[in-house]
Amino acid sequence: MASCSLNNSDIVQRRDAYQPELIEGSSQPGNGEIITLTFQGKYSNNIALNGTELYLNFETKPLNKEYISKTNTIGIDGDFKDWRNIPGVSDIKGDYVSYLFTNPDTDLLEFKVTNDDKYLYLYSRVVGAHGRTGKKGRYYWYAYIDVDTDASTGYPPTRDDNCYFGISMGDDCEAQFEFVGNRFMKTFFGFTGIGAEKEVLSGELKLGPSYYSPKGRDGKKRESYKIEYVKRNKSLFITHDYTEGTSEDIIIALSPDGSEVEVKAELAGFLKDHFGKMLMYRGKKIDIAIGVEGSSDHYGTNDWGADSSPVIYGYEIK
Repeated sequence: MASCSLNNSDIVQRRDAYQPELIEGSSQPGNGEIITLTFQGKYSNNIALNGTELYLNFETKPLNKEYISKTNTIGIDGDFKDWRNIPGVSDIKGDYVSYLFTNPDTDLLEFKVTNDDKYLYLYSRVVGAHGRTGKKGRYYWYAYIDVDTDASTGYPPTRDDNCYFGISMGDDCEAQFEFVGNRFMKTFFGFTGIGAEKEVLSGELKLGPSYYSPKGRDGKKRESYKIEYVKRNKSLFITHDYTEGTSEDIIIALSPDGSEVEVKAELAGFLKDHFGKMLMYRGKKIDIAIGVEGSSDHYGTNDWGADSSPVIYGYEIK
């Protein structure tokens, strides 16, 4: 569908890339210093470009057309019948990463998204149970959202340690929930752009390149990194792991066996940029995926499991 020649194409961008910490006993060339190079390429004759949208020449509809359908309102009540006719994407069962634990509670099978005038609704299904941690474990669920469909802003959904693996998008903001010790802890938002706590609390948000972790490999604090926050009584608060106090504008419900979860996140909860414009609004096109990760105390190990869904590109908030 697309081609690129490393010998003849021009380099259009150079960027320091994700530099993973390695598990004990592992090594990699060049001390793990990685640079991402973007080359000029071209699409095959089967692909047509119209503005920012791609089309298959042998079809008349755009890619992901099924994701720009009618507005839907979902009841967050643990009854999942209202999700049946909403399209989604499937994820392969058992697609475990070699260095992670084969945890069925983090093995994603399906992801769906829809919205109404006020909320973004999200659905996922796993082999095991969302939020199952064991007595001492942790479990996190993320909706990764690229609000400007630009992979160079935000950060690639990956971690600055050896726990997680990335997907191809730029994560600008997130809706999330956390379980600790088999107990629901909270729902919360995340923002990843230019700045840190001060910018989020003041609302002066700017999209741009950022990181997951506040500290780099050299141990120094970064200027831009992911900030997690909650909203209660019309006020914003910074939150951290293990901190109780859920965000009042994100609500979740689990199926009786925990395999399914439905989430609604208020569009206004994703805040505004430094121009005063909402990051998420009707008519906006976004790229979106979900990820889950959890320690595996329930299965008798401290090792973590993780998985991420395919990316839904160009979802339009109707």
